[in-house]
Amino acid sequence: MAIKTKFGNISKDRKGYYIIHSNEFGNRGKKLHRLIWEDFYGCEIPKGYVIHHKNGLKTDNCILNLQLMSEFDHNKLHNTGQNHPMYGKHHTESAKKKMSIANKGQKHKLESKISISKSKKNSTGYFRVSKVKTSNYKQGFAWVYRYVDSDGKRKTLTSTNIDKLNQKVIERGLEWIELNQET
Repeated sequence: MAIKTKFGNISKDRKGYYIIHSNEFGNRGKKLHRLIWEDFYGCEIPKGYVIHHKNGLKTDNCILNLQLMSEFDHNKLHNTGQNHPMYGKHHTESAKKKMSIANKGQKHKLESKISISKSKKNSTGYFRVSKVKTSNYKQGFAWVYRYVDSDGKRKTLTSTNIDKLNQKVIERGLEWIELNQET
């Protein structure tokens, strides 16, 4: 039985991931967890990075369970017999507990040296920033910065001026990252 999502109809693949099997929105063959992460953050997954399920459950695609991770660290984490500096051997129950404790309450940290390509969804040039149409303001739009707080709640900061939004973001100790224009 197929499940309908905003990205298209999904079903499980042989490895246990939800995958889009309809071509309704041009997402056929794409993994659901990757689409959810890209949709939430408004940018494409950088080259050399993957989306990791923190609790180890491939079907738990809650944004709080999805973590951007380098392919190198992800491979180290999942290779049986190899230790990850933070998590230990991943395939044990104790490692899953360590991962859960280590990531509890952490915000997504994206190093500024990582180059993120601009996507069609994010043409603002800034990570987590989008331009939203609204009738609440005279000019008909507002700049919105989306993030998850330490309690795991989705939050937004809004301003009609991008420089003021930048100031609000920095005052709260959040990341303000200019996206790399290269693809």
